[in-house]
Amino acid sequence: MIRLTNFQFVFENGFAIKLENTSKIYDLHNRGLFQGFYYNTADNELQMYWWFNEDPDVITVNPGYGFELVMRGVDYLEVAPRDPEMPSNENETLSAISYMFHDDNLADFLHNGMIPVYRPEVNPSEQFHLLFIFRGGLMIRVNAAEAEFVVRAV
Repeated sequence: MIRLTNFQFVFENGFAIKLENTSKIYDLHNRGLFQGFYYNTADNELQMYWWFNEDPDVITVNPGYGFELVMRGVDYLEVAPRDPEMPSNENETLSAISYMFHDDNLADFLHNGMIPVYRPEVNPSEQFHLLFIFRGGLMIRVNAAEAEFVVRAV
């Protein structure tokens, strides 16, 4: 399971849309704008990029700053395609972050229209993957040794 080095996800009703770093909470659904990801195969490192602004009304015009989640030691990466009937910019909005068992089949969840809502602290001996779900249907499933939150200037 991924060791979160300098942040934690804030779970409400089984899912997370926020993360907390040094006592500051970042709302990735309402104030974050997902920009994409980069997977470095040589280093087994996944970087996921967001723009962020305290004021959701100006984020698309003037993002305050950016940040990324850097996942090192990636040993599993799966990307489920976006819904072609949704506008592509819907994938800029995070719908939820969840965990799923390492041996669960993402296609089964997609086929049944369900999203897993497992919590690692309930079953600490189980192996879990992180699942990022975006409003436009894009899903990114990842397992890595560790994840770090890094603030970047835009």
